[in-house]
Amino acid sequence: MLLRVLYVSLMEPGLHSCDLQRLVFSARRRNRQLDLTGALFVCEGRFVQALEGQEQAVDKMMLEIARDPRHRDLHVYERAPIKLRMFADWDMAFINDFRLHAPLQGVVDGGASPHQLLETMRDRVNAHKEGPC
Repeated sequence: MLLRVLYVSLMEPGLHSCDLQRLVFSARRRNRQLDLTGALFVCEGRFVQALEGQEQAVDKMMLEIARDPRHRDLHVYERAPIKLRMFADWDMAFINDFRLHAPLQGVVDGGASPHQLLETMRDRVNAHKEGPC
C-alpha cells in the first residue's frame, strides 16, 4: 500500500546551510534506496516534510527521522493511504521557503487541513521544477 506522511519538527538550534545540504544529500540517497519520494521544506526553524512510498519503507524512514537529533518535537499531521504520489518526480525536493509560514501555521494551530499544506508544498515544488530545488 502506498502511504503519505506529513510531519513537522523543530530544527536543532545552530543547524547551518552546509548541515542542511548534507542532510538533503543523505536523504535523497536513502530515499532512492527505499523508493521514497517527497518534499522537505525549511520554514522559520521547522522542518516540514511530505514522504511517500510503500508503507513499510515510509515507516522505516519515519523511525530514522524520529531518532535523528536534528529533529525535535516531531508531530505527524497526516498518515494516509494514497493512490498516486504527489511528489513522484522528486526523491526529495528541498526548498527553504518562508512563504510556507501561513499554511503551516494553519495546520499547526488546527485551523487548516494538512491537505491544504500539502497542496501549497506541491505548488511551490512545481514552481521550482525549472531550477534546482
